[in-house]
Amino acid sequence: MTRRYYTDPFAAGWMSKHFGLEVTRTHCHREDGAFGESTRPVPLWILARDIENQVSERVKYYVHPESENLLKPEVGDIIGHHDNDVFHQVVSLGDKGQPYINPDGSWTETYWDRIILREGKPFFWPEDEA
Repeated sequence: MTRRYYTDPFAAGWMSKHFGLEVTRTHCHREDGAFGESTRPVPLWILARDIENQVSERVKYYVHPESENLLKPEVGDIIGHHDNDVFHQVVSLGDKGQPYINPDGSWTETYWDRIILREGKPFFWPEDEA
């Protein structure tokens, strides 16, 4: 199973504040510098503290399993692919939740790998960990 995460506490905090995305977090809690991981969602105030303290890039903010559904496209989302600069608005969803666009009057399933905007707000896409 692929796990998704952020290394930027600002991106994780934005997604938490504006879209209700919950994250867990790695943290250094031992003298030897080893990292552990919380299993409970991280409150927004801790994300704000991490931004202020400029935490290490080694800290990861994992998308909580109960928030994975927020990474599925919704009608109105602007979606795109990291390989090109072509973006499309989702006009409908197929039976299995696949996004469809309508650039030329026909229904077309589009190739995408990230949501760019939702509700007119930036949607920070997480990184993937195999």
